[in-house]
Amino acid sequence: MQLSRLPLTILSLLFLGGGGIFAAASSVSSSSSTVEITLTIPASPPHLPNPHALPPGDRTRATLTRLGASYAAPLSAAGTFVFRNVTPGSYLADVHSATHVFAPLRVDVDATPEGETRGVRAWETFRGNAWENRGEEVRRTAAGGALPVRVLGPKAFFVERGSWRIPRIRAGAGGSLTSFASLRLQHPQEPHDPDVAREPGPVRWPAEAHGEQ
Repeated sequence: MQLSRLPLTILSLLFLGGGGIFAAASSVSSSSSTVEITLTIPASPPHLPNPHALPPGDRTRATLTRLGASYAAPLSAAGTFVFRNVTPGSYLADVHSATHVFAPLRVDVDATPEGETRGVRAWETFRGNAWENRGEEVRRTAAGGALPVRVLGPKAFFVERGSWRIPRIRAGAGGSLTSFASLRLQHPQEPHDPDVAREPGPVRWPAEAHGEQ
């Protein structure tokens, strides 16, 4: 069949609209193989009543990591971390902050055998936990479908303990040594003579015990 005999509407679809149809199909196919994941930090009194007080930008950031892939996202002005073009797999989500500690998440991006994403699920985990052990599933927030990250508490770098002063210890030790030396000078050590030890009465020096002048 010759193209000149085809109706104008069919020719328009093939040459003018066909490219757009094929391009749209390609775009959906490529976009369905990745997904966008958003983490959010909810208000958590008394540890963090105002999440916007966290240092913005790279000073507070989140990471998604798995074997062979890694993503990073800074804290946005809305208090969220947005990961774009995430491929299917099982990830560990961590929030890194200089002031607070957050519970890590296991985030699974499910996919079909053809590689198209089907959904995102998350569970709270902890260091040392077996990867196949899944706890309670994290529910998305109502706004934007973000995954909330639980605040464990503020970071404590220093622990206040009872203080002591080295000069006082030295002075005390020196005083003890001085007192001990003065006692030894006031009460000289007596010789260990068995004859003297067996005699009753006041202790005498060996010269007096043997009658020596």
